[in-house]
Amino acid sequence: MEHKHKYDAQGKQICCSPQEAKINEKADEKLVQQEGAKALPVIEEKTRERHFKGDGHFHGTRFKEELDHDHSNEHSDDDGHDHSHDENKSTLQMFLPAIISFVLLMIAIAFDNWLPQSWFTGWVRAVWYIVAYAPVGFPVIKEAFESIRKSDVFSEFLLMSIATIGAFVIGEYPEGVAVMLFYAVGEVFQTLAVTRAKANIKTLLDQRPDEVTILENNQPKTVKAETVNIGNIIQLKPGEKLGLDGELLS
Repeated sequence: MEHKHKYDAQGKQICCSPQEAKINEKADEKLVQQEGAKALPVIEEKTRERHFKGDGHFHGTRFKEELDHDHSNEHSDDDGHDHSHDENKSTLQMFLPAIISFVLLMIAIAFDNWLPQSWFTGWVRAVWYIVAYAPVGFPVIKEAFESIRKSDVFSEFLLMSIATIGAFVIGEYPEGVAVMLFYAVGEVFQTLAVTRAKANIKTLLDQRPDEVTILENNQPKTVKAETVNIGNIIQLKPGEKLGLDGELLS
């Protein structure tokens, strides 16, 4: 059964450590990686369950704050400048190490098989493959050491490092570079997918209205959603979005 936050009368959270909140966030990210866009309705519902207490007040966490922060940055950059170039540049930067590694690997394979060169032997050949390995391999090795430092010994980074370095040790340089290259490209695509999914989630959260119409003495009154209390009756007009959880009366 999924854990839910508890709050005192003043709305202060009285349970759930930061570690638990982080676990919930990682679970959401893992669900996005596995299910893609199909996970959005599930995460939205989980987010509502985690962040809305019984009195209808919203209590955000770091995940929601990050989305709001990104959204505010978008508005602050909304100065008429086209940011598509910046986004393309960012994507290119993510793929650049893999591109460099791929080009060097293809040249080395060509020298090994189709365009043999007298100088491309011994330590020169080994150094060439090491240079091809470096752009995609060294970041993973760095992550492996950081994981070990955090007591996460058997991480995917360490396993990939051992596998590819082992290939170099036995002289299978192309295989070592290729395996790490494929892994690095997969990581980039995964990062792009998660970023896109977070943007979609942020869009869904932004659709939640900040104001609702409640009935006081049978008279409609528009108030901030965060000020609604338990027992208030919310009037929902045709086509209007519901800003808070509640029970359907009629």
